[in-house]
Amino acid sequence: MHFRTSFLPQQTRAENVCRPRLMEFLTTRQNSHWTQHIHPLFKIPELKHISPISEGHIMIPALKTTIASICLGGLVTVLAPLVAPASAAQLQRCASENGICQLPYPAEVVYGTGGRNTSRFIDRPQVNCSNRVFGDPAPGQKKSCSFVVQDRWDRPDRPGRPDRRDRPGRYDPYDRYEDRDRDRDWSRCAKEGGFCDFYGRKRVRYGAEGRFTEGVFRNGVRCDNRAFGDPARGKAKACYILD
Repeated sequence: MHFRTSFLPQQTRAENVCRPRLMEFLTTRQNSHWTQHIHPLFKIPELKHISPISEGHIMIPALKTTIASICLGGLVTVLAPLVAPASAAQLQRCASENGICQLPYPAEVVYGTGGRNTSRFIDRPQVNCSNRVFGDPAPGQKKSCSFVVQDRWDRPDRPGRPDRRDRPGRYDPYDRYEDRDRDRDWSRCAKEGGFCDFYGRKRVRYGAEGRFTEGVFRNGVRCDNRAFGDPARGKAKACYILD
């Protein structure tokens, strides 16, 4: 079938015709992982794109909009979205596969290689960079972890404290964790190779002789290097749960 393409001579007319359909299209797809691309003639300034990496995670703003709309006879019939991954400037590599990714603040951690990635929002100082934590987005390939770099004012504030934007002084990315063990009791729940059994969401640490890694888990976790990494090589380790 042959279509005759007609162009609208006036921007006002184009927006009046195309804007409602664009809004309807974007609204019905607001939860999918894509980037909107709109020709400058139909650009709608108040449309703010967010591209969720995965459910329950932070969202990375898209940086650009380009053409992907076609008006045939004055009606929008095609709007082709394209995926926009985080740019290299937004990601900071923190670990190779099976290493420990150290985080300066709670952040989205991306795991994978060559455009094949998964991600999780990590709300603790470190995370094991492994298939067990993130799944395997690229079977048979060597992967790595990177975290999404955030502006200092976008970084999460420590619960129970005033918004740091209103407080003068130096921002300390680690103050969220500075007293995480203070005045709190840890109970041993399993030895290395065992299973730390509990119900609900709990903080668990793994290690020996003052060298630990920790994480937040739900309904139990295997007490081994695969789940936590190896914070104390050559030592007999154990798991402890925060009471």
